[in-house]
Amino acid sequence: MNIELTIYGQVYMAFAVLIGVLCYREGQSKSDSATSVGVIGFVLSIFQPFGLFYLLYLWIKSPLANQKMS
Repeated sequence: MNIELTIYGQVYMAFAVLIGVLCYREGQSKSDSATSVGVIGFVLSIFQPFGLFYLLYLWIKSPLANQKMS
């Protein structure tokens, strides 16, 4: 049982880091502070549905007007 909990914890933490990185990447074009967007995404992904909802919100949100689209 200990091994199963350890593997579950590692997968859980990898998921949180992945969501945090994806939120950071999306936040670069859709926010003034990409670092805070990434941290918020990481913290919300500890409660998994909230992290996914936040990432979905970032994908739907339009980019900032003062940046050029490449």
